[in-house]
Formats: sequence, C-alpha cells, structure tokens
Amino acid sequence: MKAVSQLGYVLVIAKCIEVLISIWMGYWFMKEVPSWKTWIGLVVIIIGVVLVKQK
Repeated sequence: MKAVSQLGYVLVIAKCIEVLISIWMGYWFMKEVPSWKTWIGLVVIIIGVVLVKQK
C-alpha cells in the first residue's frame, strides 16, 4: 500500500534532505560555513523542482 499518492514528491524531499545533511556534515566535520551562494543554489533547485512537478 502506498503511503503517498505521488512518489515523485517523496523523492524530491529525500534529495533536499540529502543536500541539507551534506551541508551540515561539511560544517560539522570540516568547519565549512555555507555561503549565501549555497543557500541561493538550494532555493533555485527547490523552485525548479516545484515548477517541474506542477501540472
């Protein structure tokens, strides 16, 4: 039984969580502070996914 009717949204959310975890791990282990360009990139990715998923 499917918990969600559209699995595409689950995959998108999983990728977003994966990217956020990578940023967090980079900060935690290597003390890399994400710049504003990183956050702008994430916003662009999210906007692109939303635009593609719209019908």
